[in-house]
Amino acid sequence: MRRLCAILVLLFGFRLFADEVIPPPPAAYFNDYAHVVSAGTAAQLDKTLEDFERQSSDQIVVAVFPKMQSDSSIEDYTVRVARSWQVGQKNKNNGAVLFVFVQDHKMFLQVGYGLEGVLPDALCKRIIDEQITPQFKAGDFDGGLTAGVRAVIAATKGEYKGTGATVVG
Repeated sequence: MRRLCAILVLLFGFRLFADEVIPPPPAAYFNDYAHVVSAGTAAQLDKTLEDFERQSSDQIVVAVFPKMQSDSSIEDYTVRVARSWQVGQKNKNNGAVLFVFVQDHKMFLQVGYGLEGVLPDALCKRIIDEQITPQFKAGDFDGGLTAGVRAVIAATKGEYKGTGATVVG
């Protein structure tokens, strides 16, 4: 009976991820696979992120996809992708990846343990909600991703202040 349960768990587990696609590691810091950002903005953001890594040793990557290629939650899927990409320095785990899935209207900032002190989940959510989402809703992907990249960099430096708006108003 135990063997049957173990076999069923394994089969179910394999089926759970059978339709999932883990994309190969990106070649650049800023990667727009959905083609929603202008070439100029993409080049500028890539250079900004490259310069930031040279100055700080922290590595931030942006990956914009047309849609998520998994039935999992965005949190579970992006952690598997980020781990396979090995963003940041191995001994410091100081990488972060901003994932955007355009057609799904989903975003998530996956942060390595080495940056969790400066980029906790609550702050990542604020950056997405306050800096990126409003511009995306206005159709401005260039502006949203530029604001998001600036906010993530500022947060890693301890300089992010947010919008000053409160929930109660």
